[in-house]
Amino acid sequence: PVAITLLAVILFTLKVFKLALTRTLLAFTIFALLAGSFISLISISKNRLTYGEVGKLTYAWQINGIPYPHWQGGPPGYGTPEHPSRVIFEDPPIYEFAFPVPGTYPISYDPSYWYDGVTPRFGIRELLNGFLTNILFYLNLFSQQLGVALFGIAILYLNGSKLYLTRNNLIHDWGFAIVALTTLGLYALVYVEGRYIAVFVVLLIGEMLANVRHPNTQIARKFTISVGVIIASFILLNVFSFNLSGFGAITYREQRLSNQQTISTPRPEQVAKELHRLGINNGDRVGVIGYAFDSYWARLARVQIVSEMFGWDAEDFYLGDSVKKTSVYNAFASTGARAIIAERVPLYATLEEWHQVGNTNYYIYLLDK
Repeated sequence: PVAITLLAVILFTLKVFKLALTRTLLAFTIFALLAGSFISLISISKNRLTYGEVGKLTYAWQINGIPYPHWQGGPPGYGTPEHPSRVIFEDPPIYEFAFPVPGTYPISYDPSYWYDGVTPRFGIRELLNGFLTNILFYLNLFSQQLGVALFGIAILYLNGSKLYLTRNNLIHDWGFAIVALTTLGLYALVYVEGRYIAVFVVLLIGEMLANVRHPNTQIARKFTISVGVIIASFILLNVFSFNLSGFGAITYREQRLSNQQTISTPRPEQVAKELHRLGINNGDRVGVIGYAFDSYWARLARVQIVSEMFGWDAEDFYLGDSVKKTSVYNAFASTGARAIIAERVPLYATLEEWHQVGNTNYYIYLLDK
């Protein structure tokens, strides 16, 4: 939809319509060839015409509140999963998803497979709640993070020629802003993240700057350069402070943990190295007690996560007797997993025969020892 909107704007940007039509048709042909190959493959895999399932799934997750991952059905009225992840142990629940989807974490490699059968429902109240949340995101972005930049642009307009918006110059001068605002509005209806909208924010601000009109005088040039330097300096300072605060938080955390000698969360490469040291090889299957969505160590270790017990469901396992734990081990082993990786293990847990990853709260249990 965004590509079609952009092509339509480009069509009316050039003043010579015949030239604009020729170039737009060429752009559309290239777009159709590139996008069409993906659309064909996705449609074949889904046995229906589709250009992607991400909008449908994101709406179901973010607006309707359908749980992710391991949707087993419900609430009533939202469809029935055609092939959900398999529950291989009830208490606490363990989910298996070794086939048919490949990948380090098959649930995320192709979420649409596990959510075939979901039926998103349109509701005004749900839509408004999501919309208001996303509007607050935009307010924070454009007031706090980009406030100085937008204020500088406003100063440029106030000091320049008057801005006239007419039907004739709206698309020609503000076409890319229309594309950007349309896209920001579409995202606001469902779900917004900075990485989704970054390019459209740049497009919007670029169009705003492109339409500033000042007289060609030395004073005007100096003024424009001064404001431009302030805007650029603010953006660079914002980026620098963001990275500096992140670095400071990491340094403070590591220093605090070092002083207190407390158990910490390991870096992903530590877990990957420990798995290889214990004999887990590239391509081996493993299970996870935690939340495998952000188990980045699995990608580094080149292993495949095929089963999962949520960390918030694991208390009964951690406090259970040997019979309970043996049953859990057998369930994980039935998936072909060679090891179980327990993430962020609480201090009260008693894990015999588990290998601790350094002085961290990650533990590894070998199933084929």
